[in-house]
Amino acid sequence: MNLAVIALLAVNILHGINYAVAKFIMPVPFNPTGIIFMRSAGAFVLFWLLAFTRPIERIDPKDWIRLFLCSLFGVLLNQTLFFEGLNRSSPVESALVMTISPILVLLFSAGVGLEKMQKTKWIGILLSGGGAVALILQRQQGVLFSQSHGFGNLLVLINAASFSVFLVMVKPLMKRYSPITVLAWVFTFGMPMTGILGLPDLAKTHLAAIRPQVWWAVAYVVIGVTFLAYLLNIYALKRVNASLVSAFIYLQPLLAGVIQLFLGDFVMSFTLLTAGIFIFVGLFLMTIEQKVKDVPN
Repeated sequence: MNLAVIALLAVNILHGINYAVAKFIMPVPFNPTGIIFMRSAGAFVLFWLLAFTRPIERIDPKDWIRLFLCSLFGVLLNQTLFFEGLNRSSPVESALVMTISPILVLLFSAGVGLEKMQKTKWIGILLSGGGAVALILQRQQGVLFSQSHGFGNLLVLINAASFSVFLVMVKPLMKRYSPITVLAWVFTFGMPMTGILGLPDLAKTHLAAIRPQVWWAVAYVVIGVTFLAYLLNIYALKRVNASLVSAFIYLQPLLAGVIQLFLGDFVMSFTLLTAGIFIFVGLFLMTIEQKVKDVPN
């Protein structure tokens, strides 16, 4: 199996679990801005530790602005809007809103000339997206899109657009630098920006009273959903189109259903089986439009 596909599978397993983990630590004991700063600071340290194990790459002066904008859209806006939105919404509604992300990525990529608007890609997105929406709706109990969640869902929607812009903007950098170099600098710019918002919140938090389980959840968010997920996403982005990277988000509800099935909290259903087929067929249609290859790094 192609290594880029394996990386994207891992990313979406990590993110699929994160919906529940993030709700566990918000808004008590941490506010979203405090968590975001811990994510950025942790990723900054980890990426530079990794970067120093290899020759340091020189950044072309013309790429500094692009790196800053990647940090703005991919770290500050993306993380802040997602966690603030999730804090005001529900995991189910947030997951539904995020299904628009691959459509936005394809539109943005086509708009700047990085990808072509092939019919097969649109069919693939619609098939996979339809399967994902069906699975999310199957998990829903009670009222969907509560009026009180409106602002939170709007923030998640803007977050989806922000991360879509990040994927499109960072793609050209993959031709010139390694993923580790790009992410080290992206989080170098991102950490102080998130610190302006997050440090005041952390200063008000009684850290000594926080339970060990909460710290384990924070470690998962910092190491798993930030360091590993960003690294694997960028690794894959170096090898495949941005629209395919984003389309793998449709695996999250399917993977969540499979995990729940093995844990005994979910039963095999026609919806799960059919939606899974739609998702995989859709992703397959998107992959056949491009040559997916592994390149040394």
